Amino acid sequence: SASGADQLAPSIKAMSFPLSEDLYNQISALSPTPPPATDRIEEA
Repeated sequence: SASGADQLAPSIKAMSFPLSEDLYNQISALSPTPPPATDRIEEA
């Protein structure tokens, strides 16, 4: 979490980074996809 706008700016700027399908697939291959939210235990 950012404590100020100066810390948040790079994250916001990253949202406009062009991400090709190939690059997305390469990054996605680095970690497993989490299970759907319906498979998670809900805490009361």
